[in-house]
Amino acid sequence: MQQTTSTKDSSKGTTYYVSSEHGSDDNAGTSQKSPWKTLNKVNEIASDLEPGDSVLLEYGSEFNDQWLHIHDTAGTPDAPITISAYGDEAEGKPLIASNGVEGSQWYQDYRANVGNHKTRGTVSTTLLLKDVSYITVSNLEITNDDESVYDPIDTWQWTDTADADGTSLDRSADRMDRTGVAGIAENGSTMSHVTLDNLNIHDVDGNLYNKHMANGGIYFMAHLPKERTSAADDAWLKEHVSRFDHITIRNSTVKDVDRWGIAVGYTAYLNYIDKSSRWQNDFDYGDGTIDDDLIAKYGATNVLIENNTIIGAGGDAITTMYCDRPVIQHNVGDRVSKHINSVDYTANVLNNTGNAGVGYGRVAAGIWPWRCKDPVFQYNEVYSNLNADHGNGDGQAWDADYGDGTLYQYNYSYGNSFASLMICNWKAVNTTFRYNISQNDKRGVFDLPSNGPGNHIYNNTVYVDADSRVLTTRSNSQAQFENNIFINATDEKKTEEWNIGGYYGGQVYDNNLYVNYANTPASDANAIVADDVADVLEDAGSAPTAAQASGAEYSRKGSTTVFDGYKPTTNSPAINAGKVVSDLNDYAVEHDFFGNTIKGKPDLGAVESAAALEHHHHHH
Repeated sequence: MQQTTSTKDSSKGTTYYVSSEHGSDDNAGTSQKSPWKTLNKVNEIASDLEPGDSVLLEYGSEFNDQWLHIHDTAGTPDAPITISAYGDEAEGKPLIASNGVEGSQWYQDYRANVGNHKTRGTVSTTLLLKDVSYITVSNLEITNDDESVYDPIDTWQWTDTADADGTSLDRSADRMDRTGVAGIAENGSTMSHVTLDNLNIHDVDGNLYNKHMANGGIYFMAHLPKERTSAADDAWLKEHVSRFDHITIRNSTVKDVDRWGIAVGYTAYLNYIDKSSRWQNDFDYGDGTIDDDLIAKYGATNVLIENNTIIGAGGDAITTMYCDRPVIQHNVGDRVSKHINSVDYTANVLNNTGNAGVGYGRVAAGIWPWRCKDPVFQYNEVYSNLNADHGNGDGQAWDADYGDGTLYQYNYSYGNSFASLMICNWKAVNTTFRYNISQNDKRGVFDLPSNGPGNHIYNNTVYVDADSRVLTTRSNSQAQFENNIFINATDEKKTEEWNIGGYYGGQVYDNNLYVNYANTPASDANAIVADDVADVLEDAGSAPTAAQASGAEYSRKGSTTVFDGYKPTTNSPAINAGKVVSDLNDYAVEHDFFGNTIKGKPDLGAVESAAALEHHHHHH
């Protein structure tokens, strides 16, 4: 018997069950004994879900050519809405495979120009969350596959001839955008407390080019609720802001998606944050700094992205945009930017003003912010960001891009095709990069093209092999380098180009350790020099060269870890040789790459020796 409203326990809500194997759409759907069969039944009541309601899909179910679009509803703090799984977990996560079918399609419209990008059109989304709050989605497998497209990262390799490796791609610029999960705020209010947990998202065959349509694995975007055509509209929109608060994305895997892996926060309200004078494309970024009141009012707040793995995304791994102090931690990016190359990325994608050439958008980095205030990126790993040698204009692990107060700490990068860190252009200001390890990143470790001031790079350990250098050749801008260890891993002492160009004073060095170099920077009056890295660190260069097979980050806890090679040797010249750093951006110095507390005089590099503390105390 179907539950009636009168007998329903309002504190618990109603649970709806759906099973592709054991269900029938003629069933009541409110008990495990009488589940529905298809997601159509859920979509029919999607905007009627109430606080405490749950929609549970049976483990082992496959919902082919189906989709789930939840909109215009909300749970409460005490009684959120839940979308998850039930039954025997061993059967595998329930799969929603929309395959781009017509029912999964909807019309996206920012109702504004937002930079030089496509802003309206038909998209397909497998799981759409639109103007919903207090909702948790967990334990699902989600695809949006096109059977004519085939390009798994597991077999991908660069070939000069398109599709010579067995790839099959649709490289057309007007290809329909697709999303695994899209979060859309559009009704002029805050969409809050949305949590995505333990999702497996893969084979989302979206458009190879579009950066700001709902196009990729997981993408949250804010639209204007109405067009802005007058001063009255403008005044109204300033009091009716579509935005996000408490967005959490965790414990999820995103693999083989186009274009983005995970992105949160792109917004039509950027026109207020960036002071667009004509409400379109004519931005005044000022000096690059971002006003706290503006970003809190119009941007996304309390964004947390943690413990996710992004493998083989066509473009960037994880990006936060227009977020106020987001935290991005314990994520792994693995071989992303798969399609950001000159064979796959071929269309002359015009921007809204009609003047962007093909190379304009052929850029992708790993894990990075755009126009965020004081974002924190920590404990992340990025491996082998692809294609800087094949047309990707980026290719770095990390990219502080047109933001204010970006903090990168305790991260590990290996083998990225162009650099570890980029600080990107004039309006990227006040970046702190500390206690990170870069191993064998290519063509330069620090990429400083025409960036703004306030950049502080200290206590990192940098391991540079034959096909790389400390600064990329285009690094013409300001950064202050202190307490770093620079290691030339080749057999011969290297003469390095420590200074290139002079925007905002160029690169300044103090109290760094230079291992196996023939020269040191003229600015480093306190340079420390060592001939043999074996005298400095236990086994530099021995950290992982690929992501862990499980996708999880490598552990840094316990008596032995894969990063132990970067620990100082017993009598290392790095021990207690650091200067006490006063962070240019007012971030307190607390601990090292492993979580060891920094006390008194710090060591050089990313790892504080446990022996150093004892050594230090003996002197007192």
